[in-house]
Amino acid sequence: MLTTFAPEVLISAEEYLQLERTTELRNEYVHGEIYPMPGEKKKANLLANTLLMLLWPLLKKQHQAAFTQSVKVVVEEYGIYRYPDLVVSPETDNADPYLIFEPTILVEVASRKSYYIDRFEKLAEYRSMPSVQCYLIVHQERMAIEAFFRTPNGGWEEVLFTNEKDEIKLSSVGLTFTLGQLYEDVELGPLEPEEDED
Repeated sequence: MLTTFAPEVLISAEEYLQLERTTELRNEYVHGEIYPMPGEKKKANLLANTLLMLLWPLLKKQHQAAFTQSVKVVVEEYGIYRYPDLVVSPETDNADPYLIFEPTILVEVASRKSYYIDRFEKLAEYRSMPSVQCYLIVHQERMAIEAFFRTPNGGWEEVLFTNEKDEIKLSSVGLTFTLGQLYEDVELGPLEPEEDED
């Protein structure tokens, strides 16, 4: 039996941005398609907020700001709009009150469901942005951070941190913290069934 499929309905970036200003829901925009953002576990929110608290005292002195979850990053080379879990950008990145064009640090708190997109699709997108100095993938089910640092020659260095005493150095903002500090208040237990994960 021949099965037919309806053509995909694509929208423009302008239509997407207008929709975002009139809805209470968050949606990412990828190549003309809209992807609703699911809710997240409390531990994911706790990890993002803990990192925000570690960053915050240093940012104002450097005329930078940090935003979590509800501010969009524009990946211009790909025509994509993302909602990172945490983003740092200079105070001069103020052309639009809803959008960030020049992030310096990007953080995604990954679940098993989101890991593939965070590790491959978003990694490629974020590395395409000249302003980005560091991308962190923070795991929420185990103590681990995958860090990607831009090197002086324009390449990238990948480092995996898994020990609570490991030190993560974010040179662009002068912050050094241990993995143990980040996960101090996070309860890590056995993996839950994948279908229950966000």
